[in-house]
Amino acid sequence: MTQVNDSAVLTVRERVENVLQDLGIETDLENELDLPEQFDSVTFINAVLELERAFGITIPDELLNMQIFASLDHTTEIVNQLHDQQN
Repeated sequence: MTQVNDSAVLTVRERVENVLQDLGIETDLENELDLPEQFDSVTFINAVLELERAFGITIPDELLNMQIFASLDHTTEIVNQLHDQQN
């Protein structure tokens, strides 16, 4: 991952969290998303589409797996990497 200062990462992380919360997906204090209980296939696809829209990225097919988005930190890392690659 490209080095980004802490404030930029925090801002992206907050934006990712806001996108998920707008879809009714809650994150707990330990930063883990409870995917088995919160994501069905429609919610997952909606989350992917909203993340793509919010960040101007395209999430490739090989990353369309709920387990890849298992934590807020990992999702933020994916968004950062894709943003760096695609912009």
